[in-house]
Amino acid sequence: LNDTTERRQELAHRLIDAGCQVNLSGTSWHNEGKFGLKDLGISTFSVPEFKSKLVDSGEFFSLSLSDVDSEDIRGFIDDKKNEPFLRAKAFTLACRLGIIDNNYLEQLIIDETPLLRKTVVEAINEFDFNISPKPLAKLMKDPIQQVALDAIEVATRIIASGSTKLDSRIFVEASSHKEWQVRYRAIVRIIRADDNSSISSLNAFHDTTYHLARNAIRKYFLRLHDEGQLTGEDNNQAIRLISSFIEDGKSSDITQKKLVKALEILQS
Repeated sequence: LNDTTERRQELAHRLIDAGCQVNLSGTSWHNEGKFGLKDLGISTFSVPEFKSKLVDSGEFFSLSLSDVDSEDIRGFIDDKKNEPFLRAKAFTLACRLGIIDNNYLEQLIIDETPLLRKTVVEAINEFDFNISPKPLAKLMKDPIQQVALDAIEVATRIIASGSTKLDSRIFVEASSHKEWQVRYRAIVRIIRADDNSSISSLNAFHDTTYHLARNAIRKYFLRLHDEGQLTGEDNNQAIRLISSFIEDGKSSDITQKKLVKALEILQS
């Protein structure tokens, strides 16, 4: 039992099944009162013992489902909002024990604790969770730079595996990120994906002023042109993006000259 709406609803239905009168109208029952089992143990351990085992590497890797119950671990993660390090450790333990499903994972993606979100995206990569595009897109917009970068790498791995549920369009989610490192990584991964959506996806980054990003896009378009793969609307989009880089005047002199030369080639 913990303070989540899901657990409260489970309790309500158990009370109904037992013949009790339960009023579920409104939403106040979602957060009234405290149901977290803060003072009770985690399966065979007291809470202090469980915390100690989480931070002791030897003890941590010796824990198994014969020692701790899956609901107890999830309850600990949900309840210990003021102990982010221990929550993250408990989440990693839950992943190692195979008791985290996609629904619970996606719930934690929007958790208010940066360390837990960072641990979640690392776990997605390490434990190969079959995450859907929508929560992955949220992670790419995460204000914590490393969370967003890790999310980009997760998407890169999924695309490289040949999965049909993702393509380079997922990286567009990072186009408005406040950190240039995130935007640049997304551009590089779009180019690496080199799929049918890469050119249109790159156009979402028309505001990028980082010279390495602009040069990477320029080189990619020229390679496609040389290989005869840049035709029709794709070529038009490439011309528009390179033109926007030239017209905004935010490139260095060297980069500007290279962009002008590239535009002449694309227009020929």
